[in-house]
Amino acid sequence: MRQFFVFGFKSRSDFRPAGARSYDDERRQEKIVCELTDGRNALERFMLLFSYLKKETRKTGDDKYEVTLFCDKDDESEMIICILSFGYLVKVVSPDSFRRSVAERIRRQIELFRRNSGRNGVCTE
Repeated sequence: MRQFFVFGFKSRSDFRPAGARSYDDERRQEKIVCELTDGRNALERFMLLFSYLKKETRKTGDDKYEVTLFCDKDDESEMIICILSFGYLVKVVSPDSFRRSVAERIRRQIELFRRNSGRNGVCTE
């Protein structure tokens, strides 16, 4: 199949009207479900940090919420970093592949800390 680049258009998606979604866009979407404890104003901070994403929020307890984020699969690293910034106040519920990625990131951080720590547990670098 030949590709033509006319007047700066590089793909079929460049010809779609603004806001139109394609089947490929839907396949690249990932639904991440998190449990959030609203300590230290976490709910408001979570909503602000992910304000650019489509999300659904449901109250499950006195200070507990279930937040579903709809994001691009290509943004997984950024999502992990942002979610981990909430520490013990957030728990990833699903999908399992994303949970495993978060756990692996935590394991790597612990290993890095142990490798670079002195005897008293303070990082030497």
